[in-house]
Amino acid sequence: MDRRRTPFSGRVAHVSLRGATKAERYTEGTPATVCATVTGLFPSADLGCHMDRELVLGDALRVLERQQGRVFVQAARDGYCGWLAAEDGIEEREMLKTFNCGIGMIAGATADKAEAVEAALTAAGETPVRIGALTEGGGVAYRGALA
Repeated sequence: MDRRRTPFSGRVAHVSLRGATKAERYTEGTPATVCATVTGLFPSADLGCHMDRELVLGDALRVLERQQGRVFVQAARDGYCGWLAAEDGIEEREMLKTFNCGIGMIAGATADKAEAVEAALTAAGETPVRIGALTEGGGVAYRGALA
């Protein structure tokens, strides 16, 4: 079974897995909705590990287990399962560094090649939008805010 689509936290499983998976308990789960602009779905309750995917504002979920400020969920849209923070406590600056915030693909180019890259992307059917500039110096500067 693919753990990303198996509603089993390691302790608690969805009732549909009764007889197929040994769990401490089985549950129907509780309906919920993502209330943050974007949140990560992680393979373990240790949210410091790699992220499997993102969920966005309004995504429907089924909460199967709660554990120390984390919840194990199954996304209604595609059945993906994983852990996320029970309440969005990620600061905006950290969110900007960690998640793509719905941007999708990013292509980087030197200033003298930017127009050629934009033209090639447009010819390929994409709609390129300049979202920033590469500059010398340390660190990353963010302007604007999450919608």
